[in-house]
Amino acid sequence: MDLRAQKQEWTRQGIFDDSSGTYGEQRLTEMISLYKELGFDVRIEPVELTELVNEAGCSECIKENISRYKVLYTKKIDAE
Repeated sequence: MDLRAQKQEWTRQGIFDDSSGTYGEQRLTEMISLYKELGFDVRIEPVELTELVNEAGCSECIKENISRYKVLYTKKIDAE
């Protein structure tokens, strides 16, 4: 399976602050746990500038310190 097809299987859930000791880090940890409990695989990726083109909200703030933000993706685990 090619990379493009693999990405289509995953659903982007949002961008989260992953700075150590912040509310954002706690929220990201909560979201990961929640999705896993609901039967999803979870993938965390760094934010890419191309993702911010259509991002509502504070994309300028994210651009200023992009390394502290992560994108949360989920994929329903197949019941095989």
